[in-house]
Amino acid sequence: MVTSSAKKLRSAWPDAPPRVLDCFAGGGAIPLEASRLGCEVHALDINPVAHLIQLATLDYPVRFNDRDELGRIPAD
Repeated sequence: MVTSSAKKLRSAWPDAPPRVLDCFAGGGAIPLEASRLGCEVHALDINPVAHLIQLATLDYPVRFNDRDELGRIPAD
């Protein structure tokens, strides 16, 4: 389902979605929404707890999406 935000984003940037850099991302709400809209996202934070939260919400679901419930990569 394409939201109205995604339609506005495509009309503003017809060639490709923008890149988003959030230098003070904290828990990662802005990078999460930007990636949901199809943007290339980079997020950082100096706080190690915030960085761990970012990894858990932004990086790990993408990286380990194709694993089964025991963490194994399914055979093709």
